[in-house]
Amino acid sequence: MEDTDILAFEGWHDPLLDSFGQDPDGTYARLAWLPIIGPSSFLVWGTLAAQLRRERTVTWQLADLAAAHGLQRSSGRNGMVRRTLARLVQFHLLVESDPGTWLVHLSAPPVSRRQLERLPAVVAELHQAAFQAPHRQVG
Repeated sequence: MEDTDILAFEGWHDPLLDSFGQDPDGTYARLAWLPIIGPSSFLVWGTLAAQLRRERTVTWQLADLAAAHGLQRSSGRNGMVRRTLARLVQFHLLVESDPGTWLVHLSAPPVSRRQLERLPAVVAELHQAAFQAPHRQVG
């Protein structure tokens, strides 16, 4: 990918996940996902999700995406913006649907049990409250 490459992003809609209403800019995402994916990935994810709530597709030049988030403008293989996007892919918050087109989770998914065990107890409490299955009423 070169500095002039343009990436397209679209919302990754998941009705089950979206039903829990955990915004990527919310408290759960900040306390659970930020320590796992790091600050640059967290900021880029939040920016993309916020834009995609208003627009169906968002495009960014790779260098502009980097600059807007305080990252080096280099798009080399080991450039910060590439590592940031790779980290989002690694944790399934971003997936390439077609060459140059990426799907972005618009809701924060639950972290895994293993990840949760490494976080402070307050995050486990938030996790339980956020992703508790709805109760069915009998009768």
